[in-house]
Amino acid sequence: MSTHTSALLTFRSGATATLLTSYDSGVRRNQREFYGPAATLQVPDPNHFSGDRIVTDLFDDPQMIPSRTST
Repeated sequence: MSTHTSALLTFRSGATATLLTSYDSGVRRNQREFYGPAATLQVPDPNHFSGDRIVTDLFDDPQMIPSRTST
């Protein structure tokens, strides 16, 4: 079974992204991380409807963005 996958994604706008996934980590994480040229975005596991998002840009401390919950 493959434990590593990579892909080049092309969006309608012409923007591209590289997708890398791996299960070869000794650290269990229940979040997804997206890396850009100016910031990193951490989001919770999309299979659940809770958790905060964290944005970290190049020059500032991480900023937590609380999730929206319906009441």
